[in-house]
Amino acid sequence: METALTAHSDGITALELQVATQLETTTQGKEKLQLAVEDPVSRSKRQNLRVIGIPEGTEGEDARLFMTALFKNVVGDELLDTVELDRAHRSPGPKPPQGSRPFSPLPQICPEGMCAAVG
Repeated sequence: METALTAHSDGITALELQVATQLETTTQGKEKLQLAVEDPVSRSKRQNLRVIGIPEGTEGEDARLFMTALFKNVVGDELLDTVELDRAHRSPGPKPPQGSRPFSPLPQICPEGMCAAVG
């Protein structure tokens, strides 16, 4: 009986060691993946512009078309002939109550170099 308990104890110890090793490996892998994801996300945010003060619902059905027209009106046609908005949307969240501060539209400009020219 003592031999069987020792064998089980040794088996449990070996299993605990395997689990600890696997946990450490998984944690290190998760950290590497998280770093790999953060860099492209940060780079993609560089192309975003935040436009403040546009009332909720002003953009109508097509926020991208609205923002393109707004930028052409503000900056001028000649600069924006080469600029294309990849997408435009309001910052995420439920629609704010009437009379409160609206969410800011977030257009994303393509190509990257034009973000500095407009912003």
